[in-house]
Amino acid sequence: MSRFDHAGGSVIFSREPRRPVPSLGLLQIQTETASGMPFCSDPVATEDLLPLQWRGMSTADLESLQDFFFQVVRGMAEPFSYTNDAGLVETVRFAKPQIDHEEIAAGRHLVTIQLLRG
Repeated sequence: MSRFDHAGGSVIFSREPRRPVPSLGLLQIQTETASGMPFCSDPVATEDLLPLQWRGMSTADLESLQDFFFQVVRGMAEPFSYTNDAGLVETVRFAKPQIDHEEIAAGRHLVTIQLLRG
């Protein structure tokens, strides 16, 4: 099973995401300092992006993912471990400041995220 792990918590998904197609891009990590001031790192060129998409994610899994995103890793701020369905573990962080999702059926959601490797 695919999962996200961090010292502050974990998410284990009940369904596997679609197989990712890695890509290259230009990113600028956005976060905030301990005093609440916005902070942006220098843009990072040609970093590996790992897009993940779940079609039909349950509402419970989406809520767990949102809690992990907002409460545990504080959006793009902290790295965490991603274990894919083959058992490969990578250190990643969220590459976007939001989780893209839409309800496609009662209690089922299309969820798309991008992870930044390293």
